[in-house]
Formats: sequence, C-alpha cells, structure tokens
Amino acid sequence: MKFRTVAVVVLLLVAVVAGYFVAAANGLPTRTFSTTTALAGTVQTTFTYSAELRPNTLFSENPVGPSAGDLFPALVLSIDFAYTFTLSVSPASNISVNPAASLVASAPAWNLTLNATHAPLAVSDSVGGVTASESVDLNMTAALRTFASIENETQYPPTWIDLDFASNVFYVVAGGGQSVGHVFAPVYDLRMYADEIVPGNRTFTSSWSANATAAAPNGARGTDLAAAVAGLSLAVLGILLLSYLELRPRPGPAAPIDEETRLDREVGPYREAVAETMSLPHKENIVVMREFIDVVRAADMLGKPILHLRNDAEGQVRHLFYVVDGAVQYVYLRGVAPTATAASPPTKPRRRRPIEELTRLLRE
Repeated sequence: MKFRTVAVVVLLLVAVVAGYFVAAANGLPTRTFSTTTALAGTVQTTFTYSAELRPNTLFSENPVGPSAGDLFPALVLSIDFAYTFTLSVSPASNISVNPAASLVASAPAWNLTLNATHAPLAVSDSVGGVTASESVDLNMTAALRTFASIENETQYPPTWIDLDFASNVFYVVAGGGQSVGHVFAPVYDLRMYADEIVPGNRTFTSSWSANATAAAPNGARGTDLAAAVAGLSLAVLGILLLSYLELRPRPGPAAPIDEETRLDREVGPYREAVAETMSLPHKENIVVMREFIDVVRAADMLGKPILHLRNDAEGQVRHLFYVVDGAVQYVYLRGVAPTATAASPPTKPRRRRPIEELTRLLRE
C-alpha cells in the first residue's frame, strides 16, 4: 500500500475521532454553576423565670429563679416568665424582628390559654445581629383557682399540668443578595404536680444558611471544543493536500531525443572548429576514433581543423568527422537513422563495423 494511501486512511481516522470530540465538547453546558453560602445565622432563645413566694422557712431568698430548683405550688404567689432571643448573622445584614409570646396551661385531657400580663417588648440592634426580649407575669393564685374550677366542673383530677411559656419570633434577614424569613418558636415547660413544680430545658439553639448560585462561562467547554476543531481542521487539510498530490496531473515521460539532435548537441561547442567538405580524401593510414571528443583532442594536439562530411545513402544519414595529418587520417563515423513516416516505416539497416563504413565511403 502506498504511503499516501496509508496517510489518508490515518487522517480519516483522526478526522472521525476529532469529529466525535467536537460533538462531545459541543454538548457540554455553556455555563457552570457554583453554590456559595450567601447568608448564615444562628438563633438562640434562653428562658428564665422569677417566682414570688409566700413567707416561708424553706427559701431564704424571695423571689427565686431557676437556680432554686423545684418549686412548691402552695408557696408560689406569681411567676414572671421571660425569654431573650439572640440572632447573629454573617455577613452583617438588615434584620427585622417581630417577637411574640403566649402562656398555655395543658393537662392530659385539656389545655387553656392563661390570662397574663405582657411586659413591653425590648429590641436592641448590633452589627451582625439583634437581641429581643419579652416577659409575661402569671398570677399563680388566680391560676390555681382556675385549675380547681376545671377539676370541679369536669370531675377529672389531672395527674399533672404543664405551664408552657412559648416564644414566637418571626425575623427577616436581607443581605448578600438574599432575603430570608424564619420563625423560631421554642417552648419553656414547667410541669406542675400536686405538690411540686419541675422546670424544663431553658436554652434552645438553631442554625441556618442561605445559598446563592452563581453562573460562569464553562472554560473547559471552550478549550475542549477549540482543541477538537483544530484537530478536525488539520485532519481535513491533510486529506485535501494528500488528495491533491495524488490526483494532480503528472508530466509524462520526456520525448526521446533523436540522433541528429544529440549529435548537434555534441558538436555544438566546437562548431567554429568544424569545416564542411564535399569529399573524403583517400589516405593509407586511417585511425578510427571511438568518440567525437577524441577527434576534437586530435585536432587540438595536431593544430589541424576538423573536417565534416555528410553522406546520405541506403536510407541512413552518416556523419564523418576527420582530421588529416600528412598520410594519417583520424576519423570518427556517426550514423543517424532517418525519421519514420506512416507510409514507409523505418527498416533496421545491417550494422557495419566502422572500417567497413569508411571503406565504403571512400569508394563512393
């Protein structure tokens, strides 16, 4: 198989592979998307209470808080519930807060929203965050009378009653190109039995984040597509070049040079040293030269001219170049076949030796 054929086959395979990669790269997305955290926040609500007690011998302080441990319903006159809500945000953003609170008493078979006194709301802003607080004051003596009325009416003595102090804070954060709204509503529970009140968990924390999606040009697609297109283009150009080299017209073989032209080229450089003659003198001593240049050298050495005799006989042209030096004759004989014609195709004459040719020429 020719080298060019092998090269074309290889380039075709390269073109197919490059075309596949062009299609694959073209199918990649034009843009890529990255996700980053635009906003992040942490909220915390801490509950507390302050209980005012009847005069007693058990507690040395009045009022008492969560650090005093369990309370006794018979000693409690009122309980002031409070919470503090804290929101920290990164990066610093615009924040709006709408806090609220409620106090609910619930037993296994019933629940009741209690009438309580709400203290004024307090909100303070800081860089990157906000703090809000609210309190509710419960008259424990009135609450115990309400619970006794319910038990008397329902004839259902509850095993326990929960005092649920619920915070309900709605906040909105705007920053980092995002706007986020959340509600944080933990509940502080005090479980009241017939003889004691047991406080529950006081601190609640939660974290959140808001993500932002950014679009960017897909650099990998452009690089892969450019490389694949370049490979395909080079392969196509290579195929076109090899096809041109294979299919372009080639020069045919050079036309043969006839004997007359060849002889003329040999004699040409020495044409001024050649004299034309009409006859050939007869000499006893004849030296036959192998090449025309040998005659030229003899003429140069002897200081004699080169004589030329043209003889047309038997359908063949003969050229006789010779140099005469006294009784010696230096001779070079060259026969030229005539050009063939359609009417009379050339015939191959009998090859004579040079001495025979010279003898015949001298006779003529």
